[in-house]
Amino acid sequence: LMVPYEVTVFTNYQTIARLGLLDTYTALIVPSLASVFYIFYFKRICFSIPMSYYKAAKVDGCSDLEFITRILVPLIKPSLFTNGILVYRWMDSFLWPILVTNSKEMRLLSNGLSAFATESGTNVQLQMAASTIAIVPILIIYLIFRKEIIKGVASSGIKG
Repeated sequence: LMVPYEVTVFTNYQTIARLGLLDTYTALIVPSLASVFYIFYFKRICFSIPMSYYKAAKVDGCSDLEFITRILVPLIKPSLFTNGILVYRWMDSFLWPILVTNSKEMRLLSNGLSAFATESGTNVQLQMAASTIAIVPILIIYLIFRKEIIKGVASSGIKG
């Protein structure tokens, strides 16, 4: 967890290049899905659920898949939403899209914001307008799922 993101960028890039995925949507999405932070976070969340829930479900005749879908997922749903927001924010980084994309059509909005800065100056009014538009999707997601996100953040800080 203490290894900075910048250190892992090189190995991630080499893997994507060897797989021939440069300049694809897969190169932009897949590396953000596997993170040590999220693995440890979900491990901690899952281990915080009492084993008695699993045993009670087994006594009631639930299979392992039914336990996961009917009991485990509803219990960790707030954490899933919180991690979804964190993954979305990581995917909108500046460095990774520049490394794995060659065409301007594949670049993300955060890379496009830097295009407003030119050698003759910066169009601050255009950067601020584009930044406001870039924030709108994450704001809408937050407003729709704010109760789940707050539950996820609150439950991660409570010892039980």
